[in-house]
Amino acid sequence: MRKALCFGAGNIGRGFIAQVCQESDVHLTFVDVNEVVLNQLNQNHQYTIHLLDEAQTSIQIKNVNGVNSNDIATLSSLILEVDFVFTAVGPNVLKHVGATLAQLYKQHPNLQHHVIACENMVGGSTTLKNHVLASLDSCPIGVNFLDAAVDRIVPLSQKAGTLDVKVEPSFEWIVQTSFPLHLNGVEEVTNLEPYIKRKLLMVNGAHAFTAYLGLLHGYTTIDEAIRDSSIEYAVRGLLQEHQLFLNHTFQLEMNDLSKMQDKVIQRFKNALLRDDCVRVGRTPLRKIGLQERLSMGIKTLLSLGYTPTFAYQAIAAATLYHYDEEGEILTKMSDEQLHETLSQLPLPQTSVDQIIKIRDQLKKKKR
Repeated sequence: MRKALCFGAGNIGRGFIAQVCQESDVHLTFVDVNEVVLNQLNQNHQYTIHLLDEAQTSIQIKNVNGVNSNDIATLSSLILEVDFVFTAVGPNVLKHVGATLAQLYKQHPNLQHHVIACENMVGGSTTLKNHVLASLDSCPIGVNFLDAAVDRIVPLSQKAGTLDVKVEPSFEWIVQTSFPLHLNGVEEVTNLEPYIKRKLLMVNGAHAFTAYLGLLHGYTTIDEAIRDSSIEYAVRGLLQEHQLFLNHTFQLEMNDLSKMQDKVIQRFKNALLRDDCVRVGRTPLRKIGLQERLSMGIKTLLSLGYTPTFAYQAIAAATLYHYDEEGEILTKMSDEQLHETLSQLPLPQTSVDQIIKIRDQLKKKKR
């Protein structure tokens, strides 16, 4: 049986990566710092994934265990036998995973395995490799860092005190690789860029915009927000702008992108997910950043003579999110400070002026 380590025993690791591993005959060991979760994994060695569909389908995950990420001695032994190293920790934690891997690779310079970062970001595995190289001259020649695009909604509303996890039924996992991975349900491609940017824009961008507008309208969950016709109209407007960008940049078929738009909206309307707007909207400063989900297509659309009104609205709404540290920074900015921040995206002066104007309008409409 093949073996894998998964850094991150949270909902994505347990509710997504573990399912694929089990269905691919890969034994999975979770690596985390949460002793409560680790103790449960090592006592029970199993839990249940509950699919949020009408049939209430359940998948029993078996034969899993966990190890503390600070336990370098145990990890040093385990990594000798693994075929895969996965991460599901969040972009901001990758540097810590990189530091741990650097220690392990320094001890074992002849390792052979694939590293796949399953994060909501462009080039997650490449970023992770760079973090490793910050502490190490070179990675083992047999270790391959494979960038991936992953997509599965795992809502925040989980049952406390249990390993069980609720997830939406569908998922997408695409990996750029020239090596056959033999992972069930994973699509292998030679050029990931069109797929990862399609996912980042069509799913993550729309998800974030729905959350920001939902909070401004007084909604708690994504399904409540998207059922508001004015919010659905705006989100579809953003998706249409993203379709134009993807079609122009990567020649993705507009018909396929239109079908994806409808599928995304229907996913958001799944009331069983109860996906929390505050959770989805977290780290707004990162989400409006250069080449990110809300700003990526703006310059291209402007060059085509198209004014990306809904992208402007999405960025403006993001700057009014105040539920985490980044949100606090944004909402406390003066117009002058915000102007400087947006100009660094970089955006043209006229675009920045329009975003700030829309922000002021949204402030007045906020419930």
